[in-house]
Amino acid sequence: MPIIDKFKDMGTVVMGKVESGTMHEGDSLLVMPNKAQVKALAIYCDEDKAIRAGPGENLQVKLSGFEEEDILSGFVLCSVGKCFKDCKN
Repeated sequence: MPIIDKFKDMGTVVMGKVESGTMHEGDSLLVMPNKAQVKALAIYCDEDKAIRAGPGENLQVKLSGFEEEDILSGFVLCSVGKCFKDCKN
């Protein structure tokens, strides 16, 4: 899920649209390109709390293990083990 925005609301919350796969509450995820491991504490879809989300859904995901100021728009949230390989020019 590409991260398009972020904010702090009793923790770090990121916003974006799921491009592929599914995300479940409690999943261990990676924030790329930092390779920081985080946990999805809560998932919100259209302001409603959700247990899981799939492709095409616009989400707000509350994360633990990462500070809001360390995330930039364009970072990607992905599953541990199913993440893309980063490249260098």
